[in-house]
Amino acid sequence: MTNDRTHLGDAGRVTVHTPEEQEAYAAMSDAEKQAFLRREYEARNPLDPYATSRDWNARELEIEAIARHLPAGPGRVLDLGCGNGYTLLSLAQRLGDGWDLCGVDFTPALVHGAEVLTAERAPALASVPRFVCADAVAHVRQLTDGSVDVVITERFLQNLPTREAQYRMIGEIARILRPGGRFLMCEGSQRGHRRLNELREACGLDPIPETSPENVSSLRFDDDDVERRARGVGFTVTAVVAFPVYFAISRVLHPMLVAPDPPRFDAPINEAARRLQLALEHQPVIGSNVLWVLDR
Repeated sequence: MTNDRTHLGDAGRVTVHTPEEQEAYAAMSDAEKQAFLRREYEARNPLDPYATSRDWNARELEIEAIARHLPAGPGRVLDLGCGNGYTLLSLAQRLGDGWDLCGVDFTPALVHGAEVLTAERAPALASVPRFVCADAVAHVRQLTDGSVDVVITERFLQNLPTREAQYRMIGEIARILRPGGRFLMCEGSQRGHRRLNELREACGLDPIPETSPENVSSLRFDDDDVERRARGVGFTVTAVVAFPVYFAISRVLHPMLVAPDPPRFDAPINEAARRLQLALEHQPVIGSNVLWVLDR
């Protein structure tokens, strides 16, 4: 897919809440939190490939890691919380025919954007994704056991309202995967977030908070706990892919170089960091973005 980077600002890619809204979110019920997020994503630009991710370099690293760990197909792929379909469309460009690619998201505007982007790119795709506007949790519960070959999540689980909801969903994903199926779980790591902040503080930078007015809903995983829970529902942890070079440069070196000005996600140094990360190994875990490769 050709990336649209002609406008790399934050417009249409982020919602900045007031401190009062951030505090109110923490006190909401599960249903209220989900409705809050749906309204937030309804306000995004659905035709911007990076509508759900300001840090497009990190997003491209995630997609590359997911692509490298897709099993040989064709098969049935389910992308939960797919937004406007950018990840699934990016993968579709690499795949041959015979794949059943389905994305599910609860935001009507983003699903409409996915359909528009798919129509634009369909002539170049051997396997054309389809998109469903639905609550992804409810959608998975309706699927039969062992009916999917690959499940992808990209920050979907970390935006569920509670830890219990996250682990219930991992169990449901295990149920719908066929024996030998694969779960590509690209979610937030508490260990990586902590190590990144330790590195920032060692370099005289303030820590990045767990949540902020720009990110009220993130509930990152305790790495050891999520891997233990995944094994408990029948998964094998095949690989853990992180992006330490990228995060060390983009979240530590870049802010040091531009201080006191704020760093920018679209800075040239971040694109250089992405290219460098692609050429290097992905360990250890630094930065909260991690891909867990879980096999049934």
